[in-house]
Amino acid sequence: MILSRRHRFVFVKGMKVAGTSVEIALSAICGPDDIVTPMSPVDEKLRVDAGHPPRNFAVELATEQEYVARIRQTERERLHEIEMPRTALRFWNHMPLAEVERRLESSLDAYKVICVERSPYEKAISLAHWMLNAPEYRQGQPLSFDVEKTRLALDQLIRDGAILQCRNIDRYRRANGELAVDALRFDALADDFAGLIKRLGVPGPPPALPHVKSGNYRARPIDVLSMRHIAAINELFAEEFAFFRHPKL
Repeated sequence: MILSRRHRFVFVKGMKVAGTSVEIALSAICGPDDIVTPMSPVDEKLRVDAGHPPRNFAVELATEQEYVARIRQTERERLHEIEMPRTALRFWNHMPLAEVERRLESSLDAYKVICVERSPYEKAISLAHWMLNAPEYRQGQPLSFDVEKTRLALDQLIRDGAILQCRNIDRYRRANGELAVDALRFDALADDFAGLIKRLGVPGPPPALPHVKSGNYRARPIDVLSMRHIAAINELFAEEFAFFRHPKL
């Protein structure tokens, strides 16, 4: 999550939508008083090395300073040994907008709410892929994609309800229930992000979008999902299909 007082926006980070790439890029235009929440160490390293560390998220400044110092001092292959700050936080990654509002002392009425969204089918596949490969990613290793293992992981995610981790629409609601977001499209992210930067009035070319979690697969949902998967996703993500106008299979 990023709250920029400088540019009057709140970036609410959803799950499995390339949110980390956008978060890193937006950090480059933030000022010293903006709120930039921490992310996983392997991703944070890119941001810290670029001179845009997380800030103003913890109750104590020392918590922020210690985390950034450890990121700077640790070699990439050992970043997975670092624990993200999880206690005494005022703001955190993937924080719902309504919770941001509750913790602020000022109104968000004048702020643009930004998110990234993609097809629920693709998010579900991405979540299953992450479930199978998270340890490798955290250690900086290349990721692999196996269709059959992904299908089995989807079965489990649907069965135990964990697939709802990537139903993001409730994260974007204000405390009063209002849903009004500037949604960047995952499949047109570079163009939409460039347009956003222009709308925010930021001069010059847009910051680069790093491909921090891009997998090595280009599987189409129709080639991965069973009819049972499709039916479950259509039901569980019905509001997202309607609000973001995602086409259904």
